[in-house]
Amino acid sequence: MVATKAPPPDLSALGDIHAPDNPISSNTNTGSGTGTGTPEARSRSRSARTNTRTRRRDSGYHEDAKESLSSSSRNSFILGGGETVGIVGSGMAGLAAAFLLGNDRQRRFEVELLEVQDVLSLDSASFELPRSTEAEAQALEIGGGLAYDFPKNARKDDQDDDNENEGRRVDLPMRAFAAGYYDNLLKMYRYLGVVFASPKFVYSISFSKNSQCPASDSKKDDEEGGAYFIHSSNNHILPPIRPAGITGTEYFFEILYLLFWYFWFTLACFWIPPKTTPPPKKGKSKGKKRRKSSASETEHAHDLYSNTTGTGETLRAYLSRVKIPTYYTTRYFLPLMSSITTCTHAELLDFPASDIINYARQTHRKPHYTLTRGVKAAEKRLSDGLNVRYNHRVTKVETLRTGRVRVHFIANQGKESEREGVKEYDRVIIATTPDVTGKIFSPLSLAMKVIPTTEVRTVVHRDRSRVGKTSAYLGANERLQKRNIKTFDQDKSIASSNGSRGPDGSCASVLTAMHMVTETDASGTTRTESIHEHPANVLVTTYALENSIAEDKILHSVRFTRVLRTSASRDVVNSLFSYAKPPGATACKDKEKGKDAVAVEGWKNGDGNVYVVGGWCWDGMVLLEGCVVSAVRVANELGIQAPWDQDEEQETWF
Repeated sequence: MVATKAPPPDLSALGDIHAPDNPISSNTNTGSGTGTGTPEARSRSRSARTNTRTRRRDSGYHEDAKESLSSSSRNSFILGGGETVGIVGSGMAGLAAAFLLGNDRQRRFEVELLEVQDVLSLDSASFELPRSTEAEAQALEIGGGLAYDFPKNARKDDQDDDNENEGRRVDLPMRAFAAGYYDNLLKMYRYLGVVFASPKFVYSISFSKNSQCPASDSKKDDEEGGAYFIHSSNNHILPPIRPAGITGTEYFFEILYLLFWYFWFTLACFWIPPKTTPPPKKGKSKGKKRRKSSASETEHAHDLYSNTTGTGETLRAYLSRVKIPTYYTTRYFLPLMSSITTCTHAELLDFPASDIINYARQTHRKPHYTLTRGVKAAEKRLSDGLNVRYNHRVTKVETLRTGRVRVHFIANQGKESEREGVKEYDRVIIATTPDVTGKIFSPLSLAMKVIPTTEVRTVVHRDRSRVGKTSAYLGANERLQKRNIKTFDQDKSIASSNGSRGPDGSCASVLTAMHMVTETDASGTTRTESIHEHPANVLVTTYALENSIAEDKILHSVRFTRVLRTSASRDVVNSLFSYAKPPGATACKDKEKGKDAVAVEGWKNGDGNVYVVGGWCWDGMVLLEGCVVSAVRVANELGIQAPWDQDEEQETWF
């Protein structure tokens, strides 16, 4: 059984499900909308940009990185005389690319980043908790807060700076990541000195009271809105806690059933690979007929860009082929896996099976982590000294006949100082979602239509109506009380999420709950929202169902663009980042597109000195690992090796 973002289907993984790291992009950072973030957060961000830090621990950095980042007398990204590189977007992919190019040992690049908001987008959607009183902070300490040791080579400025704000930032979305699948992200975090740890969770799975899913009608606890399964991260609590309303006999046989199919699915992941359908042979008439008869632009684009390896099997087809029963899929597999993908169950079943299988295999029995000081810490490292043009909405990217790249933008949109402008660079890196990439870069306007996206809503709130019964049950459980579980209490005020050391000097690691609530609406659409009982005594709901949270109890709400995967979109993405010529480069001669149609449809990453990076720019699930991998790929093409790949002796930080 797969358990984020969820580890692969192994029962140990049943406890490794977290809300996704999701490199889902805020609508405000992709070229539409206004900036988010409190004035206080913006002020701190401005200060960080203008004051290049000099207090660093030598053991956490390579000598060349220290030399390029430690100077406070100049901007380390404006070096003079090098190739100019414009980067559109400041999410994880954009910042990682800027960091790699800006810290090139040979100092060949002048990097400038264009951001539509007035803050960097990686952390812009996160929420700053309201201030708590001293008494409330003490009460939280007594209850047991999150506390972590800093590794010996962590930078001292992280321990000293913003102490008064520690534990007040809630990452949105939750940035969890796993060993095995996130190897490049982990190496980068270690190199940067970002502190992370493996927190403990208790997960519950339930159906909403309003759900019309047939699978929820067979259990009394489902009808009452209670959990039908409870498990712990890394299975640190065995045997699993029996949910309320289920007899010991019922639960015993349910566990046996679950174990059997969980182990069978795990075996299938390692021994039964997804199938690949061979592409039609060149010259066959049916291929031409399909293109002529199709009225869909997306199908046409798929034909143009699909590679020669064929189309991969969908998750739906794979589960059917390996005989996974509907009961197991509906009640366990899809709710858990959707906590990673944040999409409907039908959309998840359309994913390439290879995405899910590879994730399951690589995270098998591996620990999951979260950043102890939030993604803000990573953002600060990656953007240190970065030259950023804020409030610049890019409207068009085009390659000139000279080989240089022209970027059209609108600065300060909606303000009195609004103006349109253009700027030329030697190279441009586009780090936005596919829908925005297609709008601003015409050679990819057709290809990006094949890559589906959806909107995801994440809410910080204090409405316990969805999880009140299960939360109370967990809080009263004696086994969990002994493990210092901290559940949401609406009668207590919001407080900082950090804790302190106990009398013996040890760290008090708090155990919190994560709830997966599945609902099927009248149209038959089924999806699962995840609700985290945050240690700061707030609830964080990812992929929130509409009208599921009382408006008067919402503290913060943001919407993201989530990039999805299909077998067709996988073919297109693989073609864009491969060196093999796609069939469309010779097959498409649409007169309406003009004489340059073939060149446009055959575009490869880097053509015309334009590159694209992002969580979707690799053959895998759309997660933060893809952001780092795609940024490193561009750096390698420009002759730069990632510094975290140069150091073979990495210290363990967790």
